[in-house]
Amino acid sequence: MATPCNIVTICPSVDALSAEEKISVKCPECGVKLSQQSMLQLHLFKAHGMTQDGTPVAKDAAIHYHCPMPECIYRKDGGHKHFPVFKKLKQHFMKVHAEKKYQCSKCRRNFGLDRDRKWHEESCGVTYTCKSCDHWYFTREALATHCSRANHPYPQEYKPKKAR
Repeated sequence: MATPCNIVTICPSVDALSAEEKISVKCPECGVKLSQQSMLQLHLFKAHGMTQDGTPVAKDAAIHYHCPMPECIYRKDGGHKHFPVFKKLKQHFMKVHAEKKYQCSKCRRNFGLDRDRKWHEESCGVTYTCKSCDHWYFTREALATHCSRANHPYPQEYKPKKAR
């Protein structure tokens, strides 16, 4: 019998990471249907204690998700960099490597996910001005950093409204 491994390495395909529609993959052990090949790998690990090739997995094994792109620092053979959860790998892939097919209507910047484009458009073109020195910034965070470093008061109108 094989020795249990302590690290489960999952490297989904480009198609699995860029797919907007779900596919169906069946577990060979119990028959449950899963939406992606990488989800099957995770299911086999958690439910059956094995890797896809049948190698037993230690109960305390860590899961390392790797990017399938050969030039990426998160690739399988790229060293120690990995993602601890699939969601973070997918987010990385869609922001860094995926086709940027959603365009901001104001500045023409492209995004891999429509939700990122919508989030960007809410503040695209908005500037935040320091009332002490009239210097302006594109983000509230940049203005907050400036005010903190220059010891200027943060303008009240930019402070987030508190929920009641």
